[in-house]
Amino acid sequence: MKRFVLFLLLVVGLITVQAQDVRVNSTTDTTHYLIGDYIHYTIEIVYPNSYEIINPVVHKDSLKEIALISSSKREDKENNGFITSRFKFILSYYDSGSVAIPSFPVSVKKKSEQTFTTEYTPSLIVTVSSLIVAEDSDPRDITAIKELPFDWVFWLIVTLILIAVIVLIWFLYKKFKKKPAKAEEKPKVVVPYYVQAMLAIEALEQAKPWREGKIKEFHSDITEIIRNYFEKHYGIMALEQTSSEIIESLTAKTKEKEVLSVTDRFLSNADMVKFAKYIPMESVNEEMIGQAKLIVTLTSDKVKKQQEPANATLS
Repeated sequence: MKRFVLFLLLVVGLITVQAQDVRVNSTTDTTHYLIGDYIHYTIEIVYPNSYEIINPVVHKDSLKEIALISSSKREDKENNGFITSRFKFILSYYDSGSVAIPSFPVSVKKKSEQTFTTEYTPSLIVTVSSLIVAEDSDPRDITAIKELPFDWVFWLIVTLILIAVIVLIWFLYKKFKKKPAKAEEKPKVVVPYYVQAMLAIEALEQAKPWREGKIKEFHSDITEIIRNYFEKHYGIMALEQTSSEIIESLTAKTKEKEVLSVTDRFLSNADMVKFAKYIPMESVNEEMIGQAKLIVTLTSDKVKKQQEPANATLS
């Protein structure tokens, strides 16, 4: 009986020492956010270099109503025999009120042992607020458009100058006209589909339609560009598929994790605007432009490299 009691005390002592050696914490960059803001959530684990851990798993099901936007790679730093491991996540919440980020299990053990013990990150409470409109702001009437008086003299002078220029050009054309040389057939320039997609994205970036209140139209246009690009690049029916079906089709076509991750965030943001009546900040619209460019760049680089030897041979 005494041996059994001593054994229990020894086990409890080992567990207590291990718990003291390992520290698990979780933080956010602030505790107050606006609807749609990015919540930067970090899990930090400090443990001796004679220990090992299993990375904590943060997934959509455990977060419930909180959206998981992205996660970064594990960061390790060693100092004075202790390792600090950090796991960074970007979350978001699309409603107002207080919301709890749950705790997550962290498995840890000594390298010389077989059994893992479990520590838990502390749960956090953050507050999400809607945009605040000042009560003392008075509505103002729209100012009527002022019409400028028509300047007959100015337009008469412009018309006479245009007529003079046209007559001069016609005279010079007749005087120096030569027999047309036999035109050589120029090869048709075919603009690659990935260049067409990038040009269309840049045109949207220049126009910035969301500044004119055309937010839903902008998200519809930019997703249509990428869907059309996926059809030509991967041969999938992206224009007729839902966002989740597109991700499934891409997973069957490519193993590039960055392409799949960026595309998932891109389509999720667009769906929030089109179906959840979410009004994003300007930075989110600009991020959509960046994500669209990144998708085309990541997926078209291999095609460009394959075409370069062929072009060199033709030249």
